[in-house]
Amino acid sequence: MMKHIILALLLLSSGAYAQDAALIAAAKKEGKVVWYTGLIVNQIVRPLCEAFQAKYGIDCTYNRHDENELAMVFAAETRAGRMQVDVMGSVAGVTDTIPVSQMEPYVPASAGDYTPDFSTPDNIWHSTNVIIHTAGINTNLIKPEDAPRTYQDLLDPKWKGRIAWTASLGMAGPPGFIGAVLTTMGQEAGMDYLKRLSAQKIVNIRGTPRAVLDQVIAGEYPLALQIVSYHASISAAAGAPAAWLKMEPVIANHNYIGVVKHAPHPNAARLFMEYALSEEGQNVFQKAGYIPANPKIRAGYPDTKPQDGGYKSFLLTPELASAHYQAWLKIYNDLFK
Repeated sequence: MMKHIILALLLLSSGAYAQDAALIAAAKKEGKVVWYTGLIVNQIVRPLCEAFQAKYGIDCTYNRHDENELAMVFAAETRAGRMQVDVMGSVAGVTDTIPVSQMEPYVPASAGDYTPDFSTPDNIWHSTNVIIHTAGINTNLIKPEDAPRTYQDLLDPKWKGRIAWTASLGMAGPPGFIGAVLTTMGQEAGMDYLKRLSAQKIVNIRGTPRAVLDQVIAGEYPLALQIVSYHASISAAAGAPAAWLKMEPVIANHNYIGVVKHAPHPNAARLFMEYALSEEGQNVFQKAGYIPANPKIRAGYPDTKPQDGGYKSFLLTPELASAHYQAWLKIYNDLFK
C-alpha cells in the first residue's frame, strides 16, 4: 500500500515538473515579456526584470505609469486592438477600471503560500507586495516627541497649512485616505472628522507619494499623509531626515499583477507571474526594501510589515474600493481640492 502511495506522489510530482518545464519552454520560445506597472523603476522594477531575465534568458521590458495612467494606457491599447502588454500591474481601485473581460484568470503554483486576501476571488489579480500608506515627517523639522500619533492629532492648529499629500486620485492618494477614515470611523463620525481635517488646508502636490516624501525630506513641508512606509525607511537608511509614523490603523493595500488576455506573449506572462510570486521573486522585493506579499518572507525593513512592526493596519481591498470610489472621490473634490 505504501509503495502505491509513494508511486502516486512521484507521478504527481513528475506531472507538475513536466507542466513547469512545458511552460518554461513555451515562454522561452516567445522570448519576451512586457510588464506595465506603477512600481518604482530603479528600486524594484528593473531588479525584478533583470533577475527574471537572468534566470530564464527571456527579455523583460517594462512601461512605468502612475496608477490612473495605467488604466488609460490599457484602455487605449484595448480600443486600438493592438495589445502590447503581457502582465498588468495594478492597485486597489485601479483593478476596477480594467475590464475583467480583458484579463485572464490564473492560479500560480505558489498560491498555497498565500492567504485568500492576497488574491481577488476571481483569480485575476495576485499581490506581489503590500503597500503601507501612513504619515511621514522630516525629522529635522519635527522632533519625534512632537510628531502626531493619532488621526485626531492632525487637527491640531499648529499643522494648518503644513501638511501635504499627493493629488493622485487613486487609493495611494486622498480617496484611499478618505475611504479608510469612513470605513474605520463610521460614516457620520468619519465625515465630521474629514470636514475638520479639510480646515487644515492640506496642500495637494502633483506627483506620486514618493515625490511628496521627497519634498518633505527637502524641507518644503514638515509632514505628509499617504506616504509609503518603506520609502521613508529606505531614505532614512541613506541618511535622509525621514521617518514614517505608526498612526493606527495605518492604511494598507496591495500591488497586484495579472495576466492580460490576448497577451502577445501569454506563456512568458504566466512564467513572469510565477517568478514574481515565488520565494525567489519575493526575495527580490525584500532586498529592494519592499514588503513581500508572501507571508513567510519578512520585509526588507522588518518593522514595516504589520505583524513584525506591532501595529494594526486596515486593508483597502479592490472590492471595497470598487464599491465606494466615486463617493470618496466626490468628498475629496468637495472638501480638499
